[in-house]
Amino acid sequence: MIVDMDAGFFNGKFQVAYITDADNSIETYYDRSLTVVDSNGAVTYKPTSGAQILNPKFTVVNNNQALSWFQAEMSNEEDWNRYIAEVRYMTADGQHQSMGGSMPTANHKILNSGYGTAVVYPVTEGETNAFYARMYNGGILGNPFKLFETENFVRYYDAALNSSGEFNIAYNNSSVFRGSDDNPVFIETNDLRAASIVVPVNIRIADFYYSERNMRLGEKLPVRMSVQNIGSVPVDAIVIDADGDVIETIPISGGLRTGETTAFEFELSIPSNMDEMTEFVITVMPDGLDDAGMSDNSRVITLV
Repeated sequence: MIVDMDAGFFNGKFQVAYITDADNSIETYYDRSLTVVDSNGAVTYKPTSGAQILNPKFTVVNNNQALSWFQAEMSNEEDWNRYIAEVRYMTADGQHQSMGGSMPTANHKILNSGYGTAVVYPVTEGETNAFYARMYNGGILGNPFKLFETENFVRYYDAALNSSGEFNIAYNNSSVFRGSDDNPVFIETNDLRAASIVVPVNIRIADFYYSERNMRLGEKLPVRMSVQNIGSVPVDAIVIDADGDVIETIPISGGLRTGETTAFEFELSIPSNMDEMTEFVITVMPDGLDDAGMSDNSRVITLV
């Protein structure tokens, strides 16, 4: 029995990915298989089987064609701590891998743009309903961050991510209420909503050092600094600013991931004439963005 499917062009030809259930029962989950066939019905891939498999989608991951799916399994049926639920994907060479990190729902979508690859999904926790997203850098999904809360639970949605890091989401806002005492049935109503949210970026100065003994008029002052990414997405380059003037832009090979810290040095030019104490405000920010919303990304250098 086929329980889910998707179709699209993959590896240069039209293909269909479908999930079958071994005992033809939707009540069981851990006996499913994922198969890919071409337009002639010939099997081209059999990525996985013997697990709870849902939501196959032909998509793009890190600018490469891919087939993704949700997969859950238990390495020990008696130990729920060993329950593994994740998003996996396969590229055209047949190699498949986990995106890393636990995924709380099969109802996810993979988004890809010039900004990067992200996984977006709705979650209901108690009385709170919200959309979350996680960025993917090719190794592991980043920490989840809340995009926005919804008034009610979400059953259907679609989303896109543009090259500026803006999520655009259209979704149904579902309300379920009980009918009258004479007709005690549950009725669901829906209305269409849309939202646009910019990916949160945030960095802070973790360490900052300079020596007053190196302050000489007309010369350069060496400054050492370490910066930590406390936002939700990787940072590819950091701009160093002194009182509104850009001193240097420092690229970060591979990107500075969430929680990571990088250290570097730069030089501050000391004025040749100083009649009184002078202060420089040193600010760091991600390249291409302003520092709005950041609160720990500046330090003051006092020249005496």
